[in-house]
Amino acid sequence: MRIGQWLDDKPLTDQWSQPVRPFRLPRWAWVLGILVLLAAIIAAVFGAGGFEGRRDLILSRQPGSVLEIGPYEIVVHHAEVQRIQEYDDTWYWEYRVIGSITNTWHESVSFRSGEFGWIAFREPRSGEIVSPNGFRTSSDAVALVPATGAPMAAEWWEKMESEPSAYLLVGFLDLEYTDNSLLGFGTRVWNPTDLSYQVWVPVIRLPDQPKT
Repeated sequence: MRIGQWLDDKPLTDQWSQPVRPFRLPRWAWVLGILVLLAAIIAAVFGAGGFEGRRDLILSRQPGSVLEIGPYEIVVHHAEVQRIQEYDDTWYWEYRVIGSITNTWHESVSFRSGEFGWIAFREPRSGEIVSPNGFRTSSDAVALVPATGAPMAAEWWEKMESEPSAYLLVGFLDLEYTDNSLLGFGTRVWNPTDLSYQVWVPVIRLPDQPKT
């Protein structure tokens, strides 16, 4: 098949308009637009409470309530605070939380205290938070809570820098019996969950204790 050809027989002229270059946004404008969009998304999420901690994972309880925490049933009643003088004449505040603990498990379980422990104090006026190292019960075992199924007097204590307020916030982590190994064939131990308990306990100020 023969394709026909068409020729423009008009005379050539130089009176033609130059083609218009298509409009393109500069790179900085694209970057600015993306940043503005991200800022709007973050503001919307923040306004909807997306960055707030989950309040439903922190359960508030009254002093004297039974806290069912893993193998334990724990009750805290109040805190005792005393200013104590050391041998170098400096003073510190000792906070002691008084309560009871019951081991409902079939074997003795040590209560973990200290930096990676299961309990913390918060002084509300200063905001100071500590993880108490001191823990004892009415049994002879140190840290180990015997599986007696009966409540024992318990006491947690730690030094703090803050002068006491009328109340002290005490927090406990909930516990579950889980396996920490990668493939699930290890030894099961008591580990913290995402749940925690907090109790506002009244503070009893004891007389100062000077060095002897």
